[in-house]
Amino acid sequence: MQRKKITIAIVTKKRPKKLARLLASIIEQSIKPLEILVIDNDLDKSAKDIVKNFSHCLPIKYYMEKKEGVPFARNKALLLVKTPYL
Repeated sequence: MQRKKITIAIVTKKRPKKLARLLASIIEQSIKPLEILVIDNDLDKSAKDIVKNFSHCLPIKYYMEKKEGVPFARNKALLLVKTPYL
């Protein structure tokens, strides 16, 4: 398995089934990211269990952004990224 210095940032809110399908597709990729950041913009933390389910097979981290809106979640990802490519 080849890992590149790439981070995938996923911003989500109340879409756990779509998130699971997305993460399953990342598993099938031939080039793997170094890390995956899931930024949940849902106060109910609907993505947390999905991230936990995929943590055994993906380099994935869960973060919560309380400020509602895509820009806030994207900015959080920009603050957290450690690779040269996002």
